Order: sequence, then C-alpha cells, then structure tokens
Amino acid sequence: MSLVHPEMEALVSEVNTLIATSPMSAATFGHLALGDYRLVTELRRGRRLKPQTVERVRAALEKWLRIYAERARHRADPAFKAAVDEAVARKVRPRPGPPRIHPIASNENVVPPWWHPDAAPEGSRRLAEAMRRAAA
Repeated sequence: MSLVHPEMEALVSEVNTLIATSPMSAATFGHLALGDYRLVTELRRGRRLKPQTVERVRAALEKWLRIYAERARHRADPAFKAAVDEAVARKVRPRPGPPRIHPIASNENVVPPWWHPDAAPEGSRRLAEAMRRAAA
C-alpha cells in the first residue's frame, strides 16, 4: 500500500525523477520550490497540497528541468568543452606567500609586544625596569 495520496502520485513521481537525474537533493528542491525543506519527504508520506501550491511546485519542476537540460546541452557541446579546457590550462595559480608562523614559536629571541618595556601596563613597573636592565 502506497502512502502517497492518489492526487499527488504524479507530482511525487516527477519530483523523484528530477531528484534522481540531477545533483539536487530532496531538501534542496523543497526549499527552492516552497521554502520547505521537508516538502518532498512529506509528499512521499502522503501530504496533500492545495492547487495553488501544486502549481508552484510544478513551476519549480519545469524551471529546474529546463536548467538541467540546458546545462547538459552545454556540456555536450565540443566548443564548450574546448573553452573550459583552455580556461583550465591558462589558469595561473598564485604563488604561496611566506608561511604564517608565530614569532614566538619560530624565534625565541623575539620579545612579544606586550612584554616590551614601553608597552608594559601601569602595574608592572618592576618588570619594565628589569627588562630595560636586561636589554642594556
């Protein structure tokens, strides 16, 4: 016994076909069609829709079927494939910059700025004096 309502069977089969033949998930289709991530799951479990809602879902189905058909046509076009291959071949990869290493971890002689005598907080005058003497 099918859980799908008889009135919704055709709609559910069309949605299932779209989901099976495209990279789109059921939740994504529901979100794009009505803003409801659970739409397809609930349709499969027997949810009924108002006629206006069915029209919106069918419009979304037609839109995405058209988009995926156009993408398939482009991918099958040899000129499109050549243009993509050329763009990939021309792509210049950026040179990596210097590694980001914390100055304290890379060089123990580097004094952190908060330990600098001029940047010492008011309450650590003795520390600032000791550091001045050590630096001299």
